Amino acid sequence: MKAFIDRLYCFYNFDNDRPRSWTSRFSYQNRKAVIAAVCEQKNKADMGFTLEAMKKPIQALGYEIVGELSVFGIFEKGRVKEDLEAMEKAEDLGVRLAKAVRD
Repeated sequence: MKAFIDRLYCFYNFDNDRPRSWTSRFSYQNRKAVIAAVCEQKNKADMGFTLEAMKKPIQALGYEIVGELSVFGIFEKGRVKEDLEAMEKAEDLGVRLAKAVRD
């Protein structure tokens, strides 16, 4: 998660005043995103704040989150594609994202 957040740093513009203020290079560009997390835990409480930790920095960059997906009980690589409910939700999110970008 830290690596994900750290890689967003280059998309901020920082002022030289103290304390430093910042703006996003993506502000006012009407950008959209979906977020998804897959974990081996069985419920959202056990997953922790993974989705929130992804959502906050993306929103700070000016993105609108149009949907999110949590998939539980998956540990082995590639096994998520066997979860038909998760795949259907992911497809629905893709459709929602495409509509949001188009509008």
